[in-house]
Amino acid sequence: MIVWVFAGGGQSEISGLLPYLRREFPNCDFQRVTPVSNKEGIKPNKLGVKPKTDRASQGLTGKSLLKEIEERLNHKFRLNDPMCDLILIFDDLDYPPQGINEPNEFSQQKSQEFVDLLNQVWKNNPNIPPVNHIIGFAKPELESWVIADWDQTLARDPDFRDKCKAMQHWLVTDR
Repeated sequence: MIVWVFAGGGQSEISGLLPYLRREFPNCDFQRVTPVSNKEGIKPNKLGVKPKTDRASQGLTGKSLLKEIEERLNHKFRLNDPMCDLILIFDDLDYPPQGINEPNEFSQQKSQEFVDLLNQVWKNNPNIPPVNHIIGFAKPELESWVIADWDQTLARDPDFRDKCKAMQHWLVTDR
């Protein structure tokens, strides 16, 4: 099963989330769509137009993530990329707008925004059959999911561990 993953948050969150999902659901092929990493060099492109892959596409949440999902899906459809079996969307649920005090109301509102967006994408691409989707929210932030499974995420990387230890030392050293 091919699963396209759209996630709010930056590189560190998705670096931890995808290994976790792959370990827990080994029969699924999780393909990161957002956030994206901008790698140096020229990439071949059938349409001659690149989707946005700059730093602005990392760390998106809320409305900016909605817009990025729409752009990415439309781009994949224009390129006739192989279709996925499931779309998985993760976002933070940390800052409700003023006037919304009930967490369930905020979660339902955000969920409906994603559903409306996906419905609009299918409407704009009638030749593409709709795909099932799951929308998940992390509260307070996606980073907490990475920390919850710390030893199986980016903490395993030796370079990261060295930097983490250096930062811990720096934080406890008197200045």
